Amino acid sequence: MAQITIDIPDDLAQQLAPFKSQFSDLFTRLVAAPLLGQPSPVPNTTASNFTNTSSTYQEIIDFLVSRPTSEQIINFKVSETSQSRLQTLLQKKS
Repeated sequence: MAQITIDIPDDLAQQLAPFKSQFSDLFTRLVAAPLLGQPSPVPNTTASNFTNTSSTYQEIIDFLVSRPTSEQIINFKVSETSQSRLQTLLQKKS
């Protein structure tokens, strides 16, 4: 198996640490599949492995990897579950 090394800021590395075991799948979903002209893998295949907040990120990533049109981007809305979680986080921040 080939190995790729990237330099990222320490704070980003700390944020990504919980997802270390999923890097290969995330890389494929974000970079390899679209570059190779392959369809994005089945949506939400890894989302169940994430926490509530992370599943919101995964939902957005899945959408972006699908190469949406401008109109689709304008009309994009996260799921009700994600929206509820985001509202909860906003209320906690206030």
